[in-house]
Amino acid sequence: MNRTSDEKSCGAVIFRQTRGVRRFLLIQSAYSGAWGFPKGHMEAGESEGDTAVREIREEVGLTVGFLPDFRVSISYPLPTGAMKEVVYFLAEAADAEAHLQRAEVRSAVWLPAEQVLELLSFDNLRAVFRAALLYLRADGASEPAPIVN
Repeated sequence: MNRTSDEKSCGAVIFRQTRGVRRFLLIQSAYSGAWGFPKGHMEAGESEGDTAVREIREEVGLTVGFLPDFRVSISYPLPTGAMKEVVYFLAEAADAEAHLQRAEVRSAVWLPAEQVLELLSFDNLRAVFRAALLYLRADGASEPAPIVN
């Protein structure tokens, strides 16, 4: 890969808006039970965006549209000592019905922002989510998403 990461995954913070209410998709890993956002490993020849789209389709069966100019990258050490980089995009779902890949995803829920921050399993994902909320607020969204500490 490169000097800063040994593994790379891509995914997205996904939202939908219904009757003026914005909800975000969280998934629970079938492996660890941790709550987060859909993501997965890059395959040879894929762009970051292509990887995110493929993983979202595979894990939750949704079609999404990415919002422009939102890309957040986090890195962390794996138990093996390798470094992992995960790139997150911000995406709006075309529909609300997720079709889960049960081998990887135990469950999925659509939640308002406050509940997302409570349920996320890791602080670095909370930081990604806060960045997404700030982007949505700056983008002039009709319902400003609250920033919750």
